[in-house]
Amino acid sequence: MVLAVEHGDPEKIGQAPYLFLELEGIPVPFKCMEHRMHRGDLIVHLESIDSSQLAEPLLQSTVLTERKYGRAAAEQPGWEELAGYTASDASFGNLGPILEVQEFPMQYLARCEVNGQEVLLPLNENTVETIDEEKRQVSFRLPAGLLDVYLKPGDDEEVEME
Repeated sequence: MVLAVEHGDPEKIGQAPYLFLELEGIPVPFKCMEHRMHRGDLIVHLESIDSSQLAEPLLQSTVLTERKYGRAAAEQPGWEELAGYTASDASFGNLGPILEVQEFPMQYLARCEVNGQEVLLPLNENTVETIDEEKRQVSFRLPAGLLDVYLKPGDDEEVEME
């Protein structure tokens, strides 16, 4: 079966143990038995697909794979992949490890613990300067005052509501 690869490195995609073909809107896994490149096209042999009659209904299907196989070399990891990376800020310095990445509507937040306080850092193009996959480090340029909200000692006095 010949795959037209629009995004990512075809050779890397061929190395995925499973490819998912979207059939009637549902990703269906197929084990990738072997692959090879031919004139820039990726040719794969999927388990159980051993005739043109079986392959025909799969033609024009969207092919999905795990992000690590489909990402081109120049692409950065997705926000959800940054858990376990070390975070640092241009002004503050080392923030410690990213303990978790939380997904909210239209936004991802990295949860860190800085000086014993839980801190949520926005993950977006404006706050993340660089991601170093080899060193597993994320460099932030956080808005002024953001860390102060979490780290400044607050008033211990309770405010009474009238």
